[in-house]
Amino acid sequence: MVRNWDTVTWILTEIEQGMPFAQIDLGYAENPPKGMDYEEALNVRSHFRVLVDGGFIEGEETSSSVYGELTWEGHDLLDHLRNDTIRAKATKLFKDKGLVAIPMHLMKATCAELLAKVMQGDVNL
Repeated sequence: MVRNWDTVTWILTEIEQGMPFAQIDLGYAENPPKGMDYEEALNVRSHFRVLVDGGFIEGEETSSSVYGELTWEGHDLLDHLRNDTIRAKATKLFKDKGLVAIPMHLMKATCAELLAKVMQGDVNL
């Protein structure tokens, strides 16, 4: 699985909005939730596991849902990824260099650098 930063941001946002212990309904294989097909539900579940393993979410999963709450690191990561324009610019920087799989710490650092440049007036959104 190649990390999809839009999916990561969506999961973190859904959990933040549902805190203290949020549930994301993924349905069952034969009956995914409305607006999500089977492959998308699997993708969300895979990304959720990576975020739990990385210490960004404290959570668990059942056959039809994932449950969790953001850790301090999860809140910090979401703060870096929340702006769609910044996230898109960061992703484009990596793609322009031929990098598809972007390590989490590099994505976070790149978003932080872009945000700092925006605050200094060096980059416009």
